[in-house]
Amino acid sequence: PAFIDLGEAYLALGRPRDALQVGTVGLGAAPDSLEGRVMLARAHAAMHQWKEAQGELLRVVKVDRSNRQGFALLGEVLLRRQDYERAVPVLQHAQNLDPTSPQILAMLRRARAGQPLDPPPPQPTPVPPRGETDNGAQIIRSRGQGAAPVSPAMVPRQRPGGGMPMSPPMPPVASPAMPTMAVAPASDWRSEPAPDWRHEPATEAAPPPSFAEPAYAPARTPRPAPLPTAVVEGVRPRIVQAARPQNAAAASLRQSAAVGESYLNDLLTGGLLDVAGVRVPDADFDLRPDRRWGRSTRRAFVFLFVVLVLGLGGGGTWYWWSEKQKAEAVARLQAESQAAIPLGDYAGLETCLRKLTEALEKDKTSLLTYAYVAECAALEALLYGTDAESVNTALKLAKEIKPDEPGAREVMIARAALELSRLGLGAPGDSSQTAIAQVAKSTLAEQRKALDAFGAKHEKDRWVQWLRGRAMLAAGERKAGRAVIRAASEGDDGLAIAMIDTADLLVDDGLFDQAAPIYDQVSGLYQKALAAYEKSTAGNDKAEAKPKEHPLVVVGRSLGRAEASVQIEDALGEINVKLTGKQPPRLTAYAGLAMSQAYTAQQDYAKAKESLQKAMSGKRAPNEPRFWARIAWASYARGDVAGTSTARARIVWFGASKAEDEPEVQLVDAALLLASGLPEKALGLSDKLKGVRPQILRAYAYLDLGKPRDAFQEADAASKLAPDNAEARILREQARMMSTEGKERTAATEALEKQARAAKSKIGRHALGVAYLANGNLKDAQVQLEQALAELTDESPNPLAYRSHTALAEILLQNGDIPNAGKQLDEALKLNSGYFPTRALQAKVVLRHGEPDRALEMLKPIFDEMGTVPGSLRLVQAEAIGTKRNPDKASAAGILKDLKDKDQVPLADLSRTAAAIDPKLPKELGLPEPAAPEAVKPPTTDRRSSGSRRR
Repeated sequence: PAFIDLGEAYLALGRPRDALQVGTVGLGAAPDSLEGRVMLARAHAAMHQWKEAQGELLRVVKVDRSNRQGFALLGEVLLRRQDYERAVPVLQHAQNLDPTSPQILAMLRRARAGQPLDPPPPQPTPVPPRGETDNGAQIIRSRGQGAAPVSPAMVPRQRPGGGMPMSPPMPPVASPAMPTMAVAPASDWRSEPAPDWRHEPATEAAPPPSFAEPAYAPARTPRPAPLPTAVVEGVRPRIVQAARPQNAAAASLRQSAAVGESYLNDLLTGGLLDVAGVRVPDADFDLRPDRRWGRSTRRAFVFLFVVLVLGLGGGGTWYWWSEKQKAEAVARLQAESQAAIPLGDYAGLETCLRKLTEALEKDKTSLLTYAYVAECAALEALLYGTDAESVNTALKLAKEIKPDEPGAREVMIARAALELSRLGLGAPGDSSQTAIAQVAKSTLAEQRKALDAFGAKHEKDRWVQWLRGRAMLAAGERKAGRAVIRAASEGDDGLAIAMIDTADLLVDDGLFDQAAPIYDQVSGLYQKALAAYEKSTAGNDKAEAKPKEHPLVVVGRSLGRAEASVQIEDALGEINVKLTGKQPPRLTAYAGLAMSQAYTAQQDYAKAKESLQKAMSGKRAPNEPRFWARIAWASYARGDVAGTSTARARIVWFGASKAEDEPEVQLVDAALLLASGLPEKALGLSDKLKGVRPQILRAYAYLDLGKPRDAFQEADAASKLAPDNAEARILREQARMMSTEGKERTAATEALEKQARAAKSKIGRHALGVAYLANGNLKDAQVQLEQALAELTDESPNPLAYRSHTALAEILLQNGDIPNAGKQLDEALKLNSGYFPTRALQAKVVLRHGEPDRALEMLKPIFDEMGTVPGSLRLVQAEAIGTKRNPDKASAAGILKDLKDKDQVPLADLSRTAAAIDPKLPKELGLPEPAAPEAVKPPTTDRRSSGSRRR
């Protein structure tokens, strides 16, 4: 484009500001011009605007990984910003592109050594164009034709008071350009070769050269001093060259060759070189002009003419026919490639690329074929996570297609799908996640603008409509994106991929029963297409066999079954049978995730862990919120709270405003709140979520809040939806045991004991111990909790181990075993350092040690985060307030009275705390007299507890 040449000219004249203006306007008209962005980055660098230059260069190297100038300048800009860690890989890549560049090598050495570049020169001063310099000096012309007399103005002025004459003011010149290979300085005429003035008239008569010295040397008169001449920028002096010296050796050689040629000619004409016995007879030729060709000669020429005509005609016909055949073959292959992708299955996209490869072998100049290649490869990268390098190559070759020409739609789809596939992944030189997010937001905004503009003109284009919905989901606009994708899936020409995405969104909402019919509908379309394909290739042994089911249907349906805890065997069987061989990265990741959920439901925890690691260890794991939300939930289900937080941090949207609520992400956030000991907030976040997993989460929250009846309702509903879910059955019996009395409690205890023995994990033992603790049976509770912490392996884990340690510490503290209680709390904090009940129990231990002020400091952040504080914590708070250095017994008594009225803690605990504050307070509050305090027990030496301490 012309704006690049104009910007380069401005940079050469030292006018980077003008280059910035030209580049901004030009990129507004041609945003895909990489050369224009490089020119704009050079202008920013010339103005010492390193951050802006880095932003432009990131766009260049992200699209064109072979841009030597872009990588070199990006490395220099990173060095200017002293970002050596990221400058090293960028400069290394630039050196790989240009191994012979000493400038890149020098910068790479400095980056590796952590040495900054030399200070950049000041911003350049603009250089005026030739012919516009006016410094007051007159141009001194030659003494040839039309020479003007020397005027007084040409004589150098004298300094005031005498001295050396003053030289005329020099014209302005540009400041030194930046010493870099990317910002090139303006060309200087002093470094150009001298012009050829041989054909110009000399200004003086040059005497012929003389090679002999005169006999005497005449007296030489001193020559007057020449007048000072003014050197004007842009005007070259005329140079009069002397006579060219003669090369005597070359002249001698040429003369010798001429003599030898004459000698040989004389020998030939004299007959001295004739070969003996071989004489050519002399013949007289009739060269009269009235003689004509004979009949045979005419026939020969006619024959040659006919052969020529036939050859040209035959060759032209063959060329036309072969080109026609080639064009028809290319068009046929293009049509077959487009017919292979409507279902969006991996085998169909691979067939599309194979057909287009055959078309390129026949015609490597077809821009339409390159557009189809870019579209097919980009869709494959978006749907299955394949490598996108072929897309970049095809887009570079297809960039000549104009907006209204065939192939423009495919190019736009390819660009949108490519950017969506690598959204938020970053590029070499990105300094932080913030920079990656900013680039992703701007990229997504550009692609959405292009898709919306095309979609407004072509409302029935299903692929464009589906991509618009995908872009909205990436921006966090879940409601609008869902509606657009659903619209793309409706009708007789509904897009199969849009149907699958609609079903996936229903699975995210916990509505697998509504998603299953949609999966079955897509499966029917695929089976129909598969039957037609097998019929058309019945006699072809070379035809490739296609999978028996759409791979995205297999993964989505299996994931929905696993999360709903229904048809687990079918979910595992479908993945193991229908997804065989090497699968693309995105398919492998989601398949591993589905298998991890299914194995967890089957209580095969070792295989669940292995499948989860396989899902996360791929080269190109999906960068989608719904994927990382499930990774976070799987980590939470294994008791890995740190892994849950790490996976949650990977969830990001790239919209201009705050993202809408997404059920999968809300579920993870609620789980993290529950793992922090904030059950009330977890309930508020998960209250409207549907499915078995939210119901189990709400049951745990109700148990933490001391509401076992509400927990029983949630667990009972989850058990009815998923009868095979062991955790739901255990929670149901735990809530029933904690909310009933008498025979009902006994029956619940026996049922929970049976569930604990059948479970492969230690969740059952933990539930039984917590239920015993809530019912006041400390002895049996300690036994069950110690069993819940004994012999933990991958096959028999305890995802709630931090809760088991905390409950066991509470029992030991009530028994007066403070040292072992402290050890259990330390183990709990190792597993989950942010669990508030553990922190609160630590405050209670500190209070028992006689440090109420420190206990209050430990309770303050817990009370600030909790919505409704449990009665046990308020009891500790009351005791700390009433026994601190400056006690506030009135406030402590008010807390105890409120706890008594609400019946939140046992009266025995209230009485003990009141007596610790004031021996008269139990009687004033109407509480029974406290029992005598038990003696502090020595550390237990029980074999099970010692084993748990070793762990």
